[in-house]
Amino acid sequence: MKKDYYKILTVLTCFLLITITILFSTTVQNVYANEIPLSTQSLIDAPPKEWEKRFGGSDTDIGYFVEQTRDEGYILIGTTKSFGAGSTDVLLIKTDASGEEIWNKTFGGTSADHGKSVYQTKDNGFILFGTTYSFDQGNGDAWLIKTDASGNELLNKTFGGSNPEEGYYLQQTNDDGYILTGFGFFDDGIELDVFLIKTDASGEASWQKHFNRSHDDIGLCVQQTGDGGYVLSGITDYYGMETGDIWVVKTNEEGEMQWNKTYGGQKSDAGFCIQQTLDGGYVIVGSTSSFKAEKNDIYFFKINKTGAMVWQKQFGGLEDDIGYDVQLTDDGGFIIVGRKEDHLANGDIWLIKTDALGEPQWDHVFVRDGFEESWSVKQTKDKGYILVGYGDAPGETIQDIYLIKMATHLQASISSITGGVGITINISNTCGSTLTDIVVKISGEGGFFLFLPKDTIEISSLEPGESQDINLKVFGIGFGFIRDAPELTITVEANDAIPVEKTCSFWLFGMFTRIVE
Repeated sequence: MKKDYYKILTVLTCFLLITITILFSTTVQNVYANEIPLSTQSLIDAPPKEWEKRFGGSDTDIGYFVEQTRDEGYILIGTTKSFGAGSTDVLLIKTDASGEEIWNKTFGGTSADHGKSVYQTKDNGFILFGTTYSFDQGNGDAWLIKTDASGNELLNKTFGGSNPEEGYYLQQTNDDGYILTGFGFFDDGIELDVFLIKTDASGEASWQKHFNRSHDDIGLCVQQTGDGGYVLSGITDYYGMETGDIWVVKTNEEGEMQWNKTYGGQKSDAGFCIQQTLDGGYVIVGSTSSFKAEKNDIYFFKINKTGAMVWQKQFGGLEDDIGYDVQLTDDGGFIIVGRKEDHLANGDIWLIKTDALGEPQWDHVFVRDGFEESWSVKQTKDKGYILVGYGDAPGETIQDIYLIKMATHLQASISSITGGVGITINISNTCGSTLTDIVVKISGEGGFFLFLPKDTIEISSLEPGESQDINLKVFGIGFGFIRDAPELTITVEANDAIPVEKTCSFWLFGMFTRIVE
């Protein structure tokens, strides 16, 4: 009987092995025909925060705008109640590449003065724009200040009359002059108008234009366009925060209006920033409450060169969310910064990266106690991001300026892992720069036994959009229904890139594999 028992057991074992081999052969064909992509392709992890700096004194200080300088440091502008001569002054801070302060300057008098935007000029100095209530008429005037590379004032100009005007945004133009926008009371002194002012390199006005469409109109951003003209964004038909539409105005190089368009719905919509895209169109970021009850979402949309809508996106939750700045990134996409609120009306800085069609790739919310928001973001030379904002100082009721550097988001992608004879791993370059010195590290565990003849594979380089298959030989036995299935961990490292790691489970019989998750 014992001999018959062993004969039967041997036959059953052979039959089982043959059956498994046939099943795996069928599985190999199916797996090769239908690769199994990883689920993270649509939304990748945000790059890590590299560093954060806080600036402030004994009272409230607010940061509005940041630029990277030619020495790879940063220049930022805002408003201070802690320092200076008056109730609030313009605050200008220069840092090194690590965010350490090199110097700071204040500008202002005994009344309220605000700094809203700053750029490094072609002579390595700085041009500042904001509002002064301390000088000229004293009722509020747009204020332009030019400094040398050390922040020492070289000239200042005010623009306005007897009624209040607010300076909001400037850009240096191709002729070394400046284009300025903001809003104020002009002709009738009753309704706000948008102003557009062109100056020469000395700050002298070459021309001034006022635009009024309906009720109060507010200019928030201006850019010189590829045809030498200008495009500005803001708000029209503004009645507090209850109503208003996004307003885009396109002019020629002399400031004469070529076209204007409004965007939004029945409630409140605002266009805080506009940028021209590579195809000659424009992207605008701001906020909308027209498409959801009461609360705001970030509103991000693209129009063509004549103002026709191309696509539109909304980002937000149940509370108020606002986008303040958008910039083009070197991969053809966009970076957006603003504010995200929770149910307690505490604001947090919100950073969103999208592709060229406005689809989100990653986002990051900087969660702290209290209220924070950011008005300005730029991509840095190392392909990271710098943003400036302000928020509640730790343990205080005052607010400080925050300067935050996000690390370079160079990253390879593990696009797919497929089974068959061995395991095929597809490595791709989904970022906007060439990846070099790529090292793929593989480790495995589990099953009855698992043998990996090679645990490191090198790829010399991958151009943007390029991919390469790695055929990994494995040998062993392991099935999830008998013992834990074998598990493979794949780590991809590249020069100056963020490491990427993925883990997958698989069945293994001999050299045949099937990916199970």
